[in-house]
Amino acid sequence: MRSLTVSAAVFLILIVFWWFFMGYCEVSIAALTETIHTDLVENVRSGDWSAATASFDAFDLQWHDDKRTYSLFLTETAILEIDYSVARLKAYLECQNENDALAELSSISEQLKFLFLRERISLQNIF
Repeated sequence: MRSLTVSAAVFLILIVFWWFFMGYCEVSIAALTETIHTDLVENVRSGDWSAATASFDAFDLQWHDDKRTYSLFLTETAILEIDYSVARLKAYLECQNENDALAELSSISEQLKFLFLRERISLQNIF
């Protein structure tokens, strides 16, 4: 009986930790997506490359900070795909390539959205 109680307690702690983690993910991914849409896209569309680079640097710093936390529970391949897109975006911003930069920003935004949706606890993800 004692091992059942310990197992149930550990399972409950894991579920509570997962719930807090998913809340953190939702907020941090929303902030990253908001940065993409309000700062980066607008700066790239207006051709303000110095502001776009500054916004990208802030985004990149936030992404790398959050990525450490995400790697605890989220799939590594999804995180690496976003890393690849961020690296391509950096190159497009350095080359001042508006079309490719906008396309990559859209790609990163969608990848972030699906990063959260794939790992969320739901009946669709369980079955």
